[in-house]
Amino acid sequence: MQEILTSSVTQLAKYIREEKYSSLLVVEIFIKQIKIVNPTLNAIIYPRFSEAMEEAEEADRLLKKGIIKGGLHGVPITIKECLDLIGTPSTFGLKRRAEDFPVKNDPYVQKLIDEGAIILGKTNVSQLLAFFEADNPLYGRTNNPLNFNFSCGGSSGGEGAIIAALGSPLGLGTDLGGSVRIPAAFCGILGFKPTMWRNYDFSRIIENVQFNSICSVTGILGRSVEDLALVGKLIGEIPNPFNKVPQKFPDYNKVFAHEIRVGYFLSDGLFEASSAIRKGVLEAVEILGKQGIMSKEIEPFSPKKAEALQTRINSFNGAELFLDNLQKDKPAKQIAALIPLIKLPQTIIRMIGNIAGIFGQKTIKRLSRHFGFKGEKALAKLEMEHREYIEYCLNRMNYENINVILSPVNALPAYLHGSSVYLGSAGTYTLTHSVNGFPAGVVPLRKIKKEDILPRKKTWEKANSIARKIDKLSEDLSVSVQVAAAPWREDLVLKTMHILSGGTNA
Repeated sequence: MQEILTSSVTQLAKYIREEKYSSLLVVEIFIKQIKIVNPTLNAIIYPRFSEAMEEAEEADRLLKKGIIKGGLHGVPITIKECLDLIGTPSTFGLKRRAEDFPVKNDPYVQKLIDEGAIILGKTNVSQLLAFFEADNPLYGRTNNPLNFNFSCGGSSGGEGAIIAALGSPLGLGTDLGGSVRIPAAFCGILGFKPTMWRNYDFSRIIENVQFNSICSVTGILGRSVEDLALVGKLIGEIPNPFNKVPQKFPDYNKVFAHEIRVGYFLSDGLFEASSAIRKGVLEAVEILGKQGIMSKEIEPFSPKKAEALQTRINSFNGAELFLDNLQKDKPAKQIAALIPLIKLPQTIIRMIGNIAGIFGQKTIKRLSRHFGFKGEKALAKLEMEHREYIEYCLNRMNYENINVILSPVNALPAYLHGSSVYLGSAGTYTLTHSVNGFPAGVVPLRKIKKEDILPRKKTWEKANSIARKIDKLSEDLSVSVQVAAAPWREDLVLKTMHILSGGTNA
C-alpha cells in the first residue's frame, strides 16, 4: 500500500496508535517492498523478518490492552550493520567477525526499541566503515536506487539505499567524516548528524578512540524533518563518555526565521563542486530568502586544515584504529592500495607525494603530508590543533555574524562504483563539520536536469577525469545541500532543513 510506504515515521506511529493500520500490516508491507527492491540493491544484508512480524503482533496485542510502549510503538525501522543488536552480527564488513553476535544492544538501538520501534534488518556498510561506498568482501556492494551504475555512498550506504527505495521509513547510521550525510545526498533523502559530543558512537570499532580526538557519532536517515527531530531527541539525551550529563535536545519548532542568519559557499577550494551542486546551493539560498532569511556568501572554514587534522588523526600510528581490526581479512579494493602506503615511514610517503606532484597529482602530494604521524607528543599536538580549529570555527561564526552554514554536501552528486579511492578530497565538505563537531544535516532539493550539467575544467589529476565522467552521467541524481550550525544548536539545523523541505518559517 503506497500510503504506508511513503508515510513518515511520525505518521505511521499515529496510524498505528489510532488503529487505522495494524503494526503487523505496516511491517508486512515494508517487508514485501524490501523483497521487491533488495535483490537489485543489496541494501538489507541481515533481515529479521520473522522476528519483526512477531514483534508487530505483540505491539498490536499491547495496543488492544491500551498499552503504548512509546513514540515509535509498532513502527518498523532499519539500522546500520555496525550497530549492535542481539541476535545479529556486527561485522563492519569483515569476514572474521561474521559470528560476532553482541551480548547487548547498542544504547541508541535499545532506546528506539524501548520506544516501540521494530527493526526489520541491518543494512550494508563499507569495510571498516572507511570509505564513501557501501561495499565489502563479506556482503558485496550496494547500488544506488537512483542509478545502479552509482554507489549509494557510505559508510551508512545501505541505509540510504533502502530508505530511498521505500523499504524502510527511517534508519540509524554512524558518521565520522560524512557517513550519514553522503548516503543521504547520494540517494536523495534526508540525513542528520547531531553534535559530536551529544551522540558519541558506541560501535565497537572505535573502542580505543582518544577522548579529545575526532570521533564518530550516531545519526539518522529518513524522509521527514519531523522524524529526524523525534528520533534525534530520543537518542540525543543518552549519556556517553563525552556528555555524562546530557544537554536537553533543542526544539526546532521554537526557532523563527528572523533568528536564522546564513552564510553559504559554493566550493571549498580543494575540490570544485559540480555545476548542478553549486546551482542547488543558490536555489536553497533563494528558498530561504522567500521566507525572509538573509544569506551572505562567505569563505569556507579552512577545509585544508580540517582535512589535515582528520587525515592525520585517522591515520595516526599507521591507522591502527582501523587496521588493527582488519587483521587477516582481505581488504576491500577501495582501501587495499592505501594500506602499504600508510605503513611506510613519513619521509618515504612524502617522497612519493612529491613524485606524484611532478606528474600533476596535486591532491596526492597534499595528502601525503598528513600520513606517518606517531607517538604521544605528536598526538598531543594534533589534539591541541583540533581544539584550536574548533575555536577558530566558532570565532568565524561570530565574526561573520551567522549561525547557519549552507554548502554542498559533496563535490559530486554520487560516486561511480569503485571510484571513492580517487575522490577523497571531494568529501571535505562533510568532513569539515566532523572535525569541528558541528551538527549538520542534508536536504534533497530536486533531481539533476540535463541543463544543470556544465563541463568541468580539465586538469592532469586522476580525480578530475573521474569527476568529469560522473558529471556527464549525473542526470536524475539528487541535488542536495548541507546545513550546519554551532555545537548544541540542532534546532537551527533542523529548522533550516524544515524550511528547505517546504515547511513554513512559523
